[in-house]
Amino acid sequence: GDDEVPVVKKLIEKHGKDYKAMARNIKINKFQWTPIECKKRCFCFEAGMIRSEAAEVISGYRQDMRKPLFGKAKALNVFSH
Repeated sequence: GDDEVPVVKKLIEKHGKDYKAMARNIKINKFQWTPIECKKRCFCFEAGMIRSEAAEVISGYRQDMRKPLFGKAKALNVFSH
């Protein structure tokens, strides 16, 4: 999301393509991503695939994970129990 972009930029500037070093850098990597997560986020950043949180909510198959769903909307929520 939008809050990840500055972190990804700093990690790429400091470590290049060394994803293990990115994962170990706890000062910059405040989200504590694993090397695989760092690689995925760097790939998405370089490809211009960073999306805002609003876009994630809108494209979530009509699911807003910030609030509970009841009634007919619950059937649309694949994560409900």
